[in-house]
Amino acid sequence: MRISARTLGWYHIAGAVAGGIVTTWAYLRGAALPGGSLETSAMPFALALSAGLGLLRGRPRARQLAYLTQLLQIPMVVLPGISWTFVAGVIASITLNRHGLRLFTGLQAAWLVGTGPAEGFPVSLGLNLAPVAVIVVLRRSRLATPPAVPEPLSRPAA
Repeated sequence: MRISARTLGWYHIAGAVAGGIVTTWAYLRGAALPGGSLETSAMPFALALSAGLGLLRGRPRARQLAYLTQLLQIPMVVLPGISWTFVAGVIASITLNRHGLRLFTGLQAAWLVGTGPAEGFPVSLGLNLAPVAVIVVLRRSRLATPPAVPEPLSRPAA
């Protein structure tokens, strides 16, 4: 069974909406946001939203945005000098920290990015494997709308 690009579009939109809600909630509570502003902290979720809307509309470039959105969700890095974790949807992560190897699965909407120590987060390196599965499904998905087939040219009437 193949999943349509349209279904994957809804998946991206759901992750973007969840990310927007979580980011807005954090902003209203006075939390420090990635990039220091609500607009900057919404950027990866805006990318996911754009990919999702494009997949729903059958836009050719939407797949590239969806691939980029998923690729950005694979690395999970929290080091004293740099941090990067972006999740908008399903997470199936394997991380290594000072306590050992950790596995986690679930639904999540989060973006952690910056330089310097990430306060409250243990130093860790990991991979989110869920986006790899989404990329495989996306590669196998059928287009939301069939590609346009140009009409054959007819001979002019004499």
